[in-house]
Amino acid sequence: MAKKSFQLLTLLMLAVPSILWAQVVENLDPKVSLLIRSELGKPTGDITADDLSRVTTLNLRSNQLTSLTLPDGLTSLTSLNLGDNNLTSLILPHGLTSLTTLNLEENNLTSLTLPEGLTSLTELKLWYNQLTDFSFLEGLTSLTTLGLVANNLTSLTLPEGLTSLTELNLRINQLMSLRLPEGLTSLTTLRLEFNPIELLSVPIGFNLKNVHFGFNKYAIAFYIPITIERAGNNIEITWTEGLLQSIDALGGEWNTIEGATSPHEVEINEPHKFFRAMQE
Repeated sequence: MAKKSFQLLTLLMLAVPSILWAQVVENLDPKVSLLIRSELGKPTGDITADDLSRVTTLNLRSNQLTSLTLPDGLTSLTSLNLGDNNLTSLILPHGLTSLTTLNLEENNLTSLTLPEGLTSLTELKLWYNQLTDFSFLEGLTSLTTLGLVANNLTSLTLPEGLTSLTELNLRINQLMSLRLPEGLTSLTTLRLEFNPIELLSVPIGFNLKNVHFGFNKYAIAFYIPITIERAGNNIEITWTEGLLQSIDALGGEWNTIEGATSPHEVEINEPHKFFRAMQE
């Protein structure tokens, strides 16, 4: 009797894992569900967490979407196309660690929230939206191509850390000036056609090979990064090369500080000034 009980218990224990692995995913968006079934060749039956982990591509382009909730667990998804919809905001789920291409062009996005861990993302298309805050780009260290065409941008601030970015497309905006941050050290292609651009400021040492202005009038200024920090009762200014200059109010004439070498200290009680470093 004891032996039969032991065998029955063993069979029950072996059956439990198969039940756990077949975790059913509830409340899936009908269009997402249809795409997943098509991708996996599973026209009927429950969609499980294991099914989600095998999905590699989702194309929901031109579906008149005004909102979208994607499920967690799409760990193998490499391409997501949500272009040509009516989304005004979007929050993507966690776990998209394999995603390499994200297409959100031709929506009405005013805000976008990306999860942490998008370390594989290389291409992001945000053409024809209404975005102004790009802090969501922080942490995308593998991103190589960024498209911000036609977002009605009058100014642009990109976060630090986009060290792999090679192409930045800013066509059809309202930019009159643009200052590239120091971290874009891999940038080789910059597109600025159909902007009223007059001034482009680029850090010294950048390797820009292709800059497209179209028919705009423009000027390129290469700037030298400087650091200003407090040092006791003084302000310490450091820079990598060139001459240190100062000015009391923007719009006037810059004056070279003769004999200044990096680091240069300024008394904290001196009148308010602006500083910059310029090539000799």
